[in-house]
Amino acid sequence: QKSAFLTERWAGSNIVKIALNIEILPYLGNAPFHMFVSHWPSLLSNVSNREQYGFHLRRYIDQAFAASQRAHPYIVVMGDFNYEPFDKTLSEDIWATRDRIMASRKRNFLYNPFWRHLGEESLFDQHSPVSDGLCGTYFYKQGAITRWKTVDQMMFSSSFINSGEWY
Repeated sequence: QKSAFLTERWAGSNIVKIALNIEILPYLGNAPFHMFVSHWPSLLSNVSNREQYGFHLRRYIDQAFAASQRAHPYIVVMGDFNYEPFDKTLSEDIWATRDRIMASRKRNFLYNPFWRHLGEESLFDQHSPVSDGLCGTYFYKQGAITRWKTVDQMMFSSSFINSGEWY
Protein backbone atom coordinates (compact mmCIF):
# COMPACT_ATOMS: atom_id res chain seq x y z
CA GLN A 1 0.00 0.00 0.00
CA LYS A 2 1.25 3.46 -0.94
CA SER A 3 -0.30 6.83 -0.21
CA ALA A 4 0.45 10.49 -0.89
CA PHE A 5 -1.33 13.81 -0.53
CA LEU A 6 -1.94 15.49 -3.88
CA THR A 7 -1.54 19.21 -3.42
CA GLU A 8 -1.51 22.38 -5.48
CA ARG A 9 0.14 25.70 -4.73
CA TRP A 10 -2.08 28.74 -5.21
CA ALA A 11 -1.42 32.43 -4.63
CA GLY A 12 2.25 31.98 -3.84
CA SER A 13 2.40 30.22 -0.50
CA ASN A 14 -1.08 28.70 -0.22
CA ILE A 15 -1.03 24.92 -0.51
CA VAL A 16 -4.34 23.11 -0.84
CA LYS A 17 -5.02 19.38 -0.61
CA ILE A 18 -6.84 18.13 -3.68
CA ALA A 19 -6.96 14.47 -2.60
CA LEU A 20 -5.22 11.67 -0.81
CA ASN A 21 -4.04 9.10 -3.36
CA ILE A 22 -3.96 5.56 -2.02
CA GLU A 23 -2.79 2.57 -4.02
CA ILE A 24 -4.06 -0.72 -2.63
CA LEU A 25 -3.30 -4.24 -3.78
CA PRO A 26 -6.35 -6.37 -2.90
CA TYR A 27 -5.83 -9.65 -1.08
CA LEU A 28 -7.38 -11.49 -4.02
CA GLY A 29 -6.35 -10.51 -7.51
CA ASN A 30 -3.27 -8.85 -8.88
CA ALA A 31 -4.61 -5.50 -10.09
CA PRO A 32 -4.05 -2.52 -7.78
CA PHE A 33 -6.83 -0.09 -6.89
CA HIS A 34 -6.01 3.59 -7.25
CA MET A 35 -8.14 5.50 -4.77
CA PHE A 36 -8.50 9.28 -4.65
CA VAL A 37 -10.11 10.46 -1.41
CA SER A 38 -11.14 14.11 -1.07
CA HIS A 39 -12.82 16.54 1.28
CA TRP A 40 -13.18 19.85 -0.51
CA PRO A 41 -14.19 23.17 1.08
CA SER A 42 -17.90 23.89 1.38
CA LEU A 43 -19.76 26.49 -0.61
CA LEU A 44 -19.91 28.58 2.56
CA SER A 45 -16.12 28.76 2.83
CA ASN A 46 -14.19 31.70 1.48
CA VAL A 47 -11.73 29.62 -0.56
CA SER A 48 -10.57 31.16 -3.81
CA ASN A 49 -10.18 28.90 -6.86
CA ARG A 50 -12.49 26.30 -5.26
CA GLU A 51 -13.92 25.52 -8.69
CA GLN A 52 -10.47 24.39 -9.90
CA TYR A 53 -10.25 21.41 -7.55
CA GLY A 54 -11.92 19.17 -10.14
CA PHE A 55 -9.55 20.25 -12.89
CA HIS A 56 -6.52 19.42 -10.74
CA LEU A 57 -7.98 16.12 -9.54
CA ARG A 58 -8.63 15.13 -13.17
CA ARG A 59 -4.96 15.72 -13.94
CA TYR A 60 -3.98 13.28 -11.17
CA ILE A 61 -6.55 10.74 -12.38
CA ASP A 62 -5.09 10.99 -15.90
CA GLN A 63 -1.62 10.33 -14.47
CA ALA A 64 -2.95 7.14 -12.82
CA PHE A 65 -4.45 6.02 -16.15
CA ALA A 66 -1.18 6.72 -17.96
CA ALA A 67 1.01 4.99 -15.37
CA SER A 68 -1.14 1.87 -15.18
CA GLN A 69 0.10 -1.38 -16.67
CA ARG A 70 -3.54 -2.34 -17.34
CA ALA A 71 -5.63 -1.16 -20.28
CA HIS A 72 -8.48 -0.50 -17.83
CA PRO A 73 -7.14 0.32 -14.36
CA TYR A 74 -9.26 0.18 -11.23
CA ILE A 75 -9.77 3.77 -10.12
CA VAL A 76 -12.10 4.91 -7.34
CA VAL A 77 -12.72 8.60 -6.61
CA MET A 78 -14.62 9.29 -3.40
CA GLY A 79 -15.26 12.04 -0.95
CA ASP A 80 -17.21 14.97 0.32
CA PHE A 81 -16.85 17.18 -2.74
CA ASN A 82 -19.41 19.79 -1.69
CA TYR A 83 -20.63 19.69 -5.28
CA GLU A 84 -23.64 17.85 -6.65
CA PRO A 85 -23.20 15.24 -9.43
CA PHE A 86 -24.49 17.66 -12.09
CA ASP A 87 -22.11 20.49 -11.17
CA LYS A 88 -19.49 21.29 -13.82
CA THR A 89 -16.63 20.47 -11.47
CA LEU A 90 -17.68 16.83 -11.22
CA SER A 91 -19.42 16.15 -14.52
CA GLU A 92 -17.17 18.08 -16.92
CA ASP A 93 -13.88 18.61 -15.10
CA ILE A 94 -13.58 15.10 -13.61
CA TRP A 95 -15.51 13.46 -16.49
CA ALA A 96 -17.99 11.70 -14.22
CA THR A 97 -21.16 10.50 -15.93
CA ARG A 98 -24.39 8.84 -14.85
CA ASP A 99 -24.46 6.91 -18.13
CA ARG A 100 -23.01 3.40 -17.58
CA ILE A 101 -22.85 2.68 -21.32
CA MET A 102 -20.80 5.81 -21.96
CA ALA A 103 -18.57 5.12 -18.97
CA SER A 104 -17.97 1.55 -20.14
CA ARG A 105 -17.06 2.63 -23.69
CA LYS A 106 -14.88 5.62 -22.88
CA ARG A 107 -11.89 4.44 -20.89
CA ASN A 108 -11.15 7.75 -19.15
CA PHE A 109 -14.70 8.47 -18.00
CA LEU A 110 -15.83 7.70 -14.47
CA TYR A 111 -19.22 6.26 -13.58
CA ASN A 112 -21.04 8.18 -10.84
CA PRO A 113 -23.94 6.11 -9.41
CA PHE A 114 -24.87 8.89 -6.98
CA TRP A 115 -27.12 10.58 -9.54
CA ARG A 116 -29.85 8.25 -8.30
CA HIS A 117 -29.73 9.96 -4.87
CA LEU A 118 -30.95 13.29 -6.25
CA GLY A 119 -34.67 12.62 -5.83
CA GLU A 120 -37.11 11.22 -3.33
CA GLU A 121 -36.73 7.51 -2.58
CA SER A 122 -40.38 6.71 -3.09
CA LEU A 123 -42.87 7.83 -5.71
CA PHE A 124 -45.40 10.53 -4.89
CA ASP A 125 -48.50 9.21 -3.14
CA GLN A 126 -51.53 11.53 -3.12
CA HIS A 127 -52.69 9.96 0.16
CA SER A 128 -49.35 10.59 1.82
CA PRO A 129 -47.79 13.65 0.15
CA VAL A 130 -45.17 14.20 2.85
CA SER A 131 -42.12 12.00 2.52
CA ASP A 132 -39.66 11.30 5.28
CA GLY A 133 -37.30 9.44 2.94
CA LEU A 134 -33.81 10.40 1.98
CA CYS A 135 -33.15 12.34 -1.20
CA GLY A 136 -29.48 13.19 -0.91
CA THR A 137 -26.43 12.60 1.24
CA TYR A 138 -26.58 15.83 3.27
CA PHE A 139 -29.57 17.49 4.95
CA TYR A 140 -29.55 21.23 5.67
CA LYS A 141 -32.75 22.34 7.41
CA GLN A 142 -32.38 26.01 6.39
CA GLY A 143 -31.87 25.30 2.68
CA ALA A 144 -33.35 28.09 0.52
CA ILE A 145 -34.42 25.90 -2.42
CA THR A 146 -33.85 22.37 -1.19
CA ARG A 147 -32.87 20.92 2.14
CA TRP A 148 -31.10 17.95 0.54
CA LYS A 149 -27.77 17.93 -1.29
CA THR A 150 -25.87 15.03 -2.83
CA VAL A 151 -22.31 16.09 -2.09
CA ASP A 152 -20.79 12.82 -0.80
CA GLN A 153 -20.08 10.57 -3.75
CA MET A 154 -18.04 7.73 -5.19
CA MET A 155 -17.06 7.41 -8.85
CA PHE A 156 -15.61 4.37 -10.58
CA SER A 157 -13.49 3.74 -13.66
CA SER A 158 -14.89 1.63 -16.48
CA SER A 159 -13.02 -1.48 -15.29
CA PHE A 160 -15.61 -1.85 -12.50
CA ILE A 161 -18.54 -1.93 -14.93
CA ASN A 162 -16.86 -3.90 -17.71
CA SER A 163 -15.73 -7.48 -17.42
CA GLY A 164 -12.99 -7.51 -14.86
CA GLU A 165 -11.98 -9.11 -11.59
CA TRP A 166 -13.97 -6.59 -9.55
CA TYR A 167 -17.32 -4.96 -10.15
